[in-house]
Amino acid sequence: MGTGKTDGEGFVLVQIRWTGSESLEGVQVKATKKDYAPSVVKGLNVTGALGASAQNQMVTMAANRAMMDPSWTAVPNINVTFTLPDGTTPLDISNAGAIPFQAHVTSDKYWDVMYAGVDYVPWAGVRDGSANDANIKNVTFDLSFAGKNGTVPVHFVVYDQNRARLDLVYFANITNAAAPVTASASPTGLYLVSWTSDANVQYYVDPRDESPLVDRSGKMLRAPLVSTNAKRGAPDGCNIFVQIAWTAPAAGDAPIGYNIYRSETSATTGFRKIAFRSVTNGFDSGYGLEPGKTSWYKVRSVYADGTESADSNIMELVPLDIFQVELITPAHGAVNVSQTPVFSWKPVKQGTSETAQVGMGVTPEASIIYDSLLWIYDCVHNDQQHICVDVATAGGFKTYGPKIISIPFLSGTYYDEVDEETYDLTWIEIPEGQGAVLYPYSGLEAYKSYEWGMDYAAATYIRPPDVNGGFYIAFSVSVDLGYGYDRWNNDAENYNGFTTGKDLPVTVSKGRGE
Repeated sequence: MGTGKTDGEGFVLVQIRWTGSESLEGVQVKATKKDYAPSVVKGLNVTGALGASAQNQMVTMAANRAMMDPSWTAVPNINVTFTLPDGTTPLDISNAGAIPFQAHVTSDKYWDVMYAGVDYVPWAGVRDGSANDANIKNVTFDLSFAGKNGTVPVHFVVYDQNRARLDLVYFANITNAAAPVTASASPTGLYLVSWTSDANVQYYVDPRDESPLVDRSGKMLRAPLVSTNAKRGAPDGCNIFVQIAWTAPAAGDAPIGYNIYRSETSATTGFRKIAFRSVTNGFDSGYGLEPGKTSWYKVRSVYADGTESADSNIMELVPLDIFQVELITPAHGAVNVSQTPVFSWKPVKQGTSETAQVGMGVTPEASIIYDSLLWIYDCVHNDQQHICVDVATAGGFKTYGPKIISIPFLSGTYYDEVDEETYDLTWIEIPEGQGAVLYPYSGLEAYKSYEWGMDYAAATYIRPPDVNGGFYIAFSVSVDLGYGYDRWNNDAENYNGFTTGKDLPVTVSKGRGE
C-alpha cells in the first residue's frame, strides 16, 4: 500500500495508496534496517476518509539491533482473546462496557518480554501488565476500560530473543456508564527530569522499582533499577530518558488516573497521548526527543466516566547532549611522572577533543554545571587500593560551563566557582575491603605504576520554577560509578596509566610505616 525511508531523525511519511473512502482496518507497518531485528505494528485502524484531506496518523515504533542473527526476518506471533474477569465468558471488545476484563495471550514460541497497555503503547517504564519470563508461551493480563470512552486501542508489545518486536493492536468500542463527574480539576506543579546517558542498557528490561527519582525541591533520591534504550533521536550510542511528575488536584471529584501528553511542535499544538498513569508520576520512553530540541508536556486528570480535566501547567524540556572526558595529564603511558603530578581533564564532544557543548547552543553553557571527581588506582598493590579526594570535604570539582580542571596531587585547597567557596581538600586512600584512611605519604610512591580516571562526570541544568511551579532538570552523564547522577551504572570510557619517577625524599607524613 505504501513504502518510505526514514530520515536522519527516524521520521518517515508513508503515503497510503487507497481509492476507497471508508476507513482501513488491520493495517500493518513493518520497519527493517541492516543489522537490526524487524519491528512490526499490526492491526492499525486508519480512520476517516482517505483522500486529499486525510490527516496524518502518527505511529511510534522501536527497532533494536539484532541480538542473535540480523538475517532473521521473523517477528513474534501471538494470539489474544478477551474474557470477563471469570476467565471463561467471552468478551466482545467491539461492544464492551467500561468494566474489568482479562486478555489471554498465547504464542507458538517462547518470547523474551511482553507488555500490555490500554489506550497507549506500553514499554518498560509504563505498562498495565508485563511478562518477562522467557520460558513461557502464554500469559493472562487483568485489565480495565475504566475511565475510557469511545474507540480505545489495546496494545500488546512482545519481543523475541533476537529483539524482533511486534505491537499488536486491538480496538474496543467503549460506552462508559459511570456517573458523570460533577467537578473536575487539573493537576498542578508539573515538572520533568531528563537523562542523556551513554550507559549500555536495553530498552525493554522490566523495571524493578518505579519510585520517584527526585523530590519536589529537585533533590536526588534513590534511583530505581529500570532500564531503557530510547535510541530514537538520541546521539549514537546514547539514550534519553524522561521522568514526569505532578501534584494531584486538591479539589473536585477524585480522578482515577492521569493522561500524559507530549508535543514536539509547540506549547499549544501537536500534543499526543504517551501514557496513562494511576499515580502522580510517569515516564517517557524518549522516542522523538533530541538534544537541543524542545518538547512540551502536559497532564490531565481522568475521571471514571472517561472525561478529562483541563490541562495542567505546560512544561517544556530541552535535553542535553552527551559528552565524554578527555584525560590530559598525566598522559596515558607517561613515565618518570612527578610524585606530585597535576591531574588535568576536560569535557569534550563525543569522540573528539573539542570542548563539549551539551547545551547545543540552546541551553547556555554558562548555566550548566559540570561536576566530576577523579580517582587514582594503585596498580602494584594486589589489594586494588584507591586514592582520591574525600568527598566529605568537597562534593566534587564543579564549574559553570565546560572547563579544564587541574588538581595538583595533595593540593590543599580548591575554589568551587559554583558553590563560591574554597574547600580544604583531604586526600584519602581506600584499601580493598577496608575503610578510608588519610593518605600517609608526601606524594605518590616512586617507580610505581598507577591508573587514573573519572569516578563520575556529569553536567546538570536546572531550570528555575515558573509561575505555575513547573521546572525541569536535565542531566548529561558520561561516568557514574555509584554517585546517583545516572539511573544506571555508567562506566568510564578510559583510564590513563602512568609510572612515577623519583623527585621526593622518602617520607611518611601520617605515621604509616612500610
